[in-house]
Amino acid sequence: MKKNKNSNKKIANHPITYILLLLSCLLLSIITQSCNKQNEWLDIKPNKSDVTPSTIENYQALLDASDGPLNSSTPGIGLVGMDNYYITSATYNAAGTFAERNGHIWAADIWQGANASDWNDMYAAIAVTNIVLDGIKSIPRTTNNASAFDNVQGSAYFHRAFCYYQLAQLFMKPYDPATANSDPGLPLRINSDINSIVQRSSVSDTYDQMTNDLQAAESLVPDRPVYQTRPSKQAVYGLLAKIYLHKGNYTLAALNANKSLLISEKLVDFNTLSTSATKPMPVFPTHPEIFFYTTATNYGILSPSSSRCIVDSELIKSYAANDLRKTLFFTTPNATGQSFFKGQYSGSNSAFSGLANNEMLLIFAESQARLQQVTEAMATLNKLLIKRWKTGTFVSLTATSAQDALKKIVDEKRKELPFTGSNRWEELRRLNREPVFAKTLIRNVNNLSYQLAPNDIRYTLPIPDQEIRLTGMVQNPR
Repeated sequence: MKKNKNSNKKIANHPITYILLLLSCLLLSIITQSCNKQNEWLDIKPNKSDVTPSTIENYQALLDASDGPLNSSTPGIGLVGMDNYYITSATYNAAGTFAERNGHIWAADIWQGANASDWNDMYAAIAVTNIVLDGIKSIPRTTNNASAFDNVQGSAYFHRAFCYYQLAQLFMKPYDPATANSDPGLPLRINSDINSIVQRSSVSDTYDQMTNDLQAAESLVPDRPVYQTRPSKQAVYGLLAKIYLHKGNYTLAALNANKSLLISEKLVDFNTLSTSATKPMPVFPTHPEIFFYTTATNYGILSPSSSRCIVDSELIKSYAANDLRKTLFFTTPNATGQSFFKGQYSGSNSAFSGLANNEMLLIFAESQARLQQVTEAMATLNKLLIKRWKTGTFVSLTATSAQDALKKIVDEKRKELPFTGSNRWEELRRLNREPVFAKTLIRNVNNLSYQLAPNDIRYTLPIPDQEIRLTGMVQNPR
């Protein structure tokens, strides 16, 4: 399990120091792994922070680094704040960090001045992409290196967009076309000078930056991923589908979800999995539904290897008897009726937070329903569900109206992706604006009750204190 970096230690609390330290360690790690093969690939200067890649292979290695932030450090705080689970007061009191205790009860101050890896790791990853995008400009693109050159450049564009997407679902307001041009967005770092002070853009500019990066990546990366940790056209279309869904542009959400599925729409037949297995899902990198693999920072209270994270009973009850997800995702209820999550999508202890075909089918179905394509929407949804139910027991769902179809699809999305990255948190933020889906969340901890109302300003998390002190940027109201 990946170590939780939201500790209360004072080491590297300053965001720039944190990013410099992480990048230096990452670069030096790559040097150590590569020096026997390519002793000349880096110019190793006395000042370690000046270590600089110099070839296409170096930049690919930087993007691929297994100990880097690009595929293993997406934010986990959205999982902490969602409604698919609860914890006991004892578990809450024993939690190891400010962030998970405060995030669980939606406190006004999440970080309490401590290191906020949910922010820092993503900006460290963005720094890596900017080093690649700036550095590769010094390498001539030739006939011989064109494919490798394009893949590195396109991958960096994709990774940067993916990081900004993750940050956008936590640290800025949900997209509202009426206010997106004036609502504060993210500070957009688009060059490798990490010491420059960057102020916040608008929500509209942040989404434009993502789509611009993805459009630049589209023509550069292969259709299918060479490895599931690397970007591809399928990943580009998948992320664009998510972005347009959040923007309410259902035509483009449907278009991009379908383009992703046209490349591959493979699904796992859950009848082939063992319901008694401790970890029943296919193990990365053999999971055929995944086309871009990342995992989220693990917070201790959500650990699937312990009995801390108790699944919401209403969620458990929503699964029909012949729905295999009920026994593949969750443990059999114990003596007190409690179930625990075991079905990590990638077959490990880490929460999968990447892109996969099941989510694309759900986005495609929702977009079709919102476009009044009721029959098509239900056909898309049924294509997924028939692979999730016991063989011979599934009866295709139908809908009496577009709104009826939409409700069924939204319900199935919660059931299909209960602990997939920040997905449920994102859905709550997005759907709360519609009265039919609005929901008040409630926590009971230490004999106190906490509530998070629909559209509450606490759905937008505070920017870490150190970042505010360093830059003077506008803080999110809490």
